[in-house]
Amino acid sequence: MFVFKIRRPFTVALLLLELTAAANAWIPSVNVLSRNRAYFSATTLAAAAADTNPTKSTKDLIRQTDYLKNPRPDENKEDSGTKDQQQRWLNLLQDALSPEQEESTKAASKLIAEISTLRQTKNGETALGDLLNHLLSRGPDSPALPFWTRLGFLGRFSQRARWASLRRTLNLTTPPPSSDSDDEVVQQSEEERRRRRRRALVGILRTLSSDEFTGEAGASSNKKNSVPPILLLEQKAGREDRLNKRQRRTNNNRDEDLTLRRPAGLETPKYSVLEKKSSTFEIRRYEDFAVCSVSMSRDRPADSSKTDAKVSEPTIKGAPAFGALAGYLFGKNEQNQAMKMTTPVLTNMKTITAEITPEDENNNSDKTKKVKQEKIMSFVLPSEYWKNETGLALAPQPLEGSGVTLEHFRGEDRAVVMFGGYVSNKVIEQQSKNLLQQLKQNPNWQVAEGATVAVAQYNDPFTPPWKRLNEVSIAVLPKSKTL
Repeated sequence: MFVFKIRRPFTVALLLLELTAAANAWIPSVNVLSRNRAYFSATTLAAAAADTNPTKSTKDLIRQTDYLKNPRPDENKEDSGTKDQQQRWLNLLQDALSPEQEESTKAASKLIAEISTLRQTKNGETALGDLLNHLLSRGPDSPALPFWTRLGFLGRFSQRARWASLRRTLNLTTPPPSSDSDDEVVQQSEEERRRRRRRALVGILRTLSSDEFTGEAGASSNKKNSVPPILLLEQKAGREDRLNKRQRRTNNNRDEDLTLRRPAGLETPKYSVLEKKSSTFEIRRYEDFAVCSVSMSRDRPADSSKTDAKVSEPTIKGAPAFGALAGYLFGKNEQNQAMKMTTPVLTNMKTITAEITPEDENNNSDKTKKVKQEKIMSFVLPSEYWKNETGLALAPQPLEGSGVTLEHFRGEDRAVVMFGGYVSNKVIEQQSKNLLQQLKQNPNWQVAEGATVAVAQYNDPFTPPWKRLNEVSIAVLPKSKTL
């Protein structure tokens, strides 16, 4: 009788849990299993019990389980090329969840490269959306993950537990509905949810493909029982979420310098700090700078493709304004001159006057003009155009019909609250209250007359929450001065 020594009883327990979870998919699929001649090998179980490396054995078993549930692409009725790519990407995503950092980085990098290549092809965005939806539905968002995968520490040993860790990380890093959309139906639609989920998945893959975890406690390229990168990622996302919620609720300090989250190598308006009450609240004195701006409240012209840059998510409210400014900055201007990218992207409310319409005549005592608030998005121009009005005159002129305007900002004092994570209407409202409350308690500064809150976002859309820097700010005056 064959007898083997159980060196890893915990591994055996995990394997039994995996087999139990797989049984639900196995039993209804007897015909598929028979047709594909797939079965679990007793030698695999024996090797898993005797092996000193439970990770590899568990991984082999998971791959067999996935094969049982997913017949090979060329044996399905659907297009074999598409199914083959879906299965290849699913395997790459599984490898990106490897406990070994080197294997995780390699797989995530390959997947990001394929995503970038697909984006450049005709109808690439549509195909990419379908493939990412497939990855999500068959991977982290699959309802087949067993209950015990909620125990985070099991991710060190079990592939399924790492899938569950990816799901939790997605939950923590999926952006909220667009801060510019007030349509609750749009915000809660399934496609809108999937779009935000896809964006979070690409952001996670970008992080896994980087060297972010090199040298961190528990991380190693091949160290046995090291902490898998996806678990480290979940820990970072959870910590950032807790800190952001605590800051919005209690105005607490943070134990890091958030200004270090600004993207390296990009110009930003210059300032000096006049007063610093906490790690997140400052009074700053800004120097002069210049911006290009466009209204977010007006529809883009029908022929905007001549003036606007293409954006990856054109359906988001705010994306058209971003495309108009990016188009101007990257060369769609009178001089066909591309300029350097800068940071941050600014949004604020601006009071404008407009000709009164017949519909307004009964509601406005001024029969010639009306006053309204308009939301404006602005990009900071490169520093060679910052020096008073003369510098701005040297900037390339916007194309006619683009709606882009150039503006010189004179230096002023501003109160600023910094925070991480994503921006949403709710977050802006909470942080603005935080800003005004701290100013109200400040003995030295007060809000300037007619000032409105501006929002600054420093990072690209795929930057994870724990690396993001956002600010709300408002113009202030010393209390010794009369408003």
